[in-house]
Amino acid sequence: MGYPAGTGPEFHVVYADETAGNLRTLLGPHTAYDLWHVDQTFTPNVPSTTFFWVLEIPESGGGDTAFTSLTAAYDALSPAFRQLLGGLSLYHTSASVGEVARIGTERALKEAVSTTHPLVIKHPVTGKPSLFINPTIARKIEGFLPEESDNLLKFLHDHIKSLDFSCRLKWEKGTV
Repeated sequence: MGYPAGTGPEFHVVYADETAGNLRTLLGPHTAYDLWHVDQTFTPNVPSTTFFWVLEIPESGGGDTAFTSLTAAYDALSPAFRQLLGGLSLYHTSASVGEVARIGTERALKEAVSTTHPLVIKHPVTGKPSLFINPTIARKIEGFLPEESDNLLKFLHDHIKSLDFSCRLKWEKGTV
């Protein structure tokens, strides 16, 4: 497939059309899909920037995308809660729900790429803190018992869904 003319191999092209299928097909019928994620957090060196450039729109029109500011979500937390989160690390794995559904649990776990990152990171230029949480890939808080980790992650996952931190984009050809 290559990459867009005038760019280089650091660009990763994602292509899908009506025949490619999608996670909704893979996961089956639901009343709602919570597929919110941050790209590639299961790798030790995450991309510094992710952006989308729509080269083509499927005939169906495609779907909208919601973007969330994890910096705004962090800022909305109380100072005491932010202090608690500051020293925590989060385990991330590529064996996501979608990957397990696609290739099976055994293979997904065997082939998984996993790493640990701080739950709160700082922007390399501005120094502003931000949550670094990924509902589909980040699975457990290091050092916590499973119930403790599950409850804190559920709170954070629910918190970041707030429309106060989000915008919704309807894609058109050429949208960046």
